[in-house]
Amino acid sequence: MEDELRQSSRYMNALCVYPRIRFDIQRENEKVILLIREHPVTQIPWVLQSVGMLLILFLLNLIIPDIFNVWQVLFFNLFSLAAIAAFIWLNYLRWNYHVGLITNERILDIDFKSALYKEVSIAKLSNVEEISSASAGYAGTLFNYGDISVMTAGADVNIEFRHAPDPSFIVKLINRLSHDKNGNNNN
Repeated sequence: MEDELRQSSRYMNALCVYPRIRFDIQRENEKVILLIREHPVTQIPWVLQSVGMLLILFLLNLIIPDIFNVWQVLFFNLFSLAAIAAFIWLNYLRWNYHVGLITNERILDIDFKSALYKEVSIAKLSNVEEISSASAGYAGTLFNYGDISVMTAGADVNIEFRHAPDPSFIVKLINRLSHDKNGNNNN
């Protein structure tokens, strides 16, 4: 299968095939086959909000110097810029570290909830029962992204990748890997 998939990165690193990464609970012979992040187009709302906040700050700077003294305006600007920078930074971190990993042994969903908390869900490929994908709305169809649900057998958790780019490719890959792990080579 490695011959069919070659190392690549698409959708602004939202879908990386054979990325050169390691993660903290990776086993010795485990290889990362796919790294999945939310499609970049789904990040547009917070980027536009950031631009809007900067625009509002600029417009306020046309008004408030007439009302407040220089030190109050400086404090207001520094506080506002720090808040906007924190908003941008936390949203970028959430996008960059909220990832799905598909290895030759497991499927991992790493959810970055905040700067101090992450949640990791893991399922063995041999326990994968059913995989489904759904692309909803005009944007999902136009930009080729959707939600992927991986249902597992037993006590393993069910895993969901939201706004994943190229969901049909990911579903086919998981199907192939899970069939290979279960000993079925009829794709």
